[in-house]
Amino acid sequence: MVLNHYFTLVDKSFPQRQALLDKGFNLHGPRSHKGQGTSAEFILFPKNYIEYIWIDDVEASKNNLLKLYRREQESACKYGLCFSGALPEEYRKDFILYIPPYSLSFKIMVLKESISDLSMPLIFVDSRSSNPKDSEPQNNKNLTATVFNSQDKFFITEDIKNFNIPKYFRDLI
Repeated sequence: MVLNHYFTLVDKSFPQRQALLDKGFNLHGPRSHKGQGTSAEFILFPKNYIEYIWIDDVEASKNNLLKLYRREQESACKYGLCFSGALPEEYRKDFILYIPPYSLSFKIMVLKESISDLSMPLIFVDSRSSNPKDSEPQNNKNLTATVFNSQDKFFITEDIKNFNIPKYFRDLI
């Protein structure tokens, strides 16, 4: 398994946007996640990406399994970690299948504990393929090379490591 992307929940006004552009990052989006109550912009790299996500429909978020609106609380972790690859059998009992209403072909296994425990990042696995090379953005035929940022700029924000993350996944970030 590999880290495919992480998200950070931001205010709907996305105040970080200009600072990212000033640092030379290309942003892709916004993209609406209908039925989940969110929208996002992305910094895409050839093998992974960073997602800046915001709540744009609180009612839809309240009626969605992920209930991301709850992560707007000051004490809640604002991050999510998405891994690609085969989820080991011994961990599967700890996950629940989530099919996002905005993409019924997308199948995500979400760590149940991370839905209810707001002190930890939302942890999920893209279960469409056991091979990380099959995951987005590298297999998305709708993306052109011009939207990608140079690979050496991919970064993991250091404070993610301060949150409760199961050891198996911590070793992957």
